[in-house]
Amino acid sequence: MNGMLIIRNGAPFYEGASVPIPKDKACIIGRSSEEWEPYLAFQSAYISRKHFEVTYESNAFFITDLFSKHGTKVNGEELQPGTPRLLKEQDVITLANEEAALVFRNDDMDATLDLGPLLKQINKPFYTLDPILQKVKVKEETYILSDKEYSCLAYLLEYNNQFVSKEALKKSVWPERVESNWRNSSSSRRAECADLPGSQKNRNIFRNRSDSRKRVLAAL
Repeated sequence: MNGMLIIRNGAPFYEGASVPIPKDKACIIGRSSEEWEPYLAFQSAYISRKHFEVTYESNAFFITDLFSKHGTKVNGEELQPGTPRLLKEQDVITLANEEAALVFRNDDMDATLDLGPLLKQINKPFYTLDPILQKVKVKEETYILSDKEYSCLAYLLEYNNQFVSKEALKKSVWPERVESNWRNSSSSRRAECADLPGSQKNRNIFRNRSDSRKRVLAAL
């Protein structure tokens, strides 16, 4: 599972900016000072220097308010300071009475937002795509998407009313996975060929033939 925070509002960031969440350390969000620089720094004086943190444990992300002065909310519910809460897909995090707001997202292929209901609405021509902020507006509703979600949606809309195979979708949206699988498969095939009976003998024959050709050319 790969997590990210998508900015809804909060200077100095623009709407739709995405920030990956590290798994190997606590991700502290707050306000910077001369002595302190959080992982994600907002400018508002109402946001504490160490406002909240996101940690990764047992294959899940948790959010904990760090006894901030003006509080942290998840989906409008105030967090108890010092008490971790499990983050779920599309949870909305607000700081200090919405001085800043973020959306938690998974960036895994298997955990990507279910785009089915959204596509049913988009089939009716009442939508606009924003490739810069990576969001889609359907009628009066705006959806902020992650990089992969936006790429997936844009690809499906490009081939609207056509069959799209899972392999084609993976190749377009998750090329790194296709490349990784190809490399692993290629390495396995090379290893299998190296173990075939007579493979060393065949390589020696090839080298001998090559050496013979070189001697013939040298004699010309």
